[in-house]
Amino acid sequence: MGSRLVVLLALLAIIGIGGTRNYQRNLAEGDAKEGPFSTYSDEAIDSLIEAYEAEVEVYTQAFQKTASQKLESQASAHMDARIREFERVQGNSRKTRRLVTELAKRQVALEQLQTEKSRRGTGGVKLFFKRLLSLPG
Repeated sequence: MGSRLVVLLALLAIIGIGGTRNYQRNLAEGDAKEGPFSTYSDEAIDSLIEAYEAEVEVYTQAFQKTASQKLESQASAHMDARIREFERVQGNSRKTRRLVTELAKRQVALEQLQTEKSRRGTGGVKLFFKRLLSLPG
């Protein structure tokens, strides 16, 4: 009876130490994964998400409008006309690239905000057991 109790207590101690170590490791990993918006309040995150969603919509529409414009180069025998035509087509290409770049920046920021919001959504007992039972990897 006494040896069983010692084995049971040793097993509980090993499980407790292992669980504590695993919890601390997962807690440190979670803190290291904090994003650029981790210091913002929940209200600020929500308002930023709304603003970025509106901007993404505006840039998406502008890009679609620019990309759908069919540009046909006008053939001309005069060098001046060819240069003006080249500059017109090149200007449209620059505008399209700028819109794509700005759209991508806003989409990345929106994704980071949504990740931060979802990270904050997990809490309480669920977060405790996730930290306690998650294995490295």
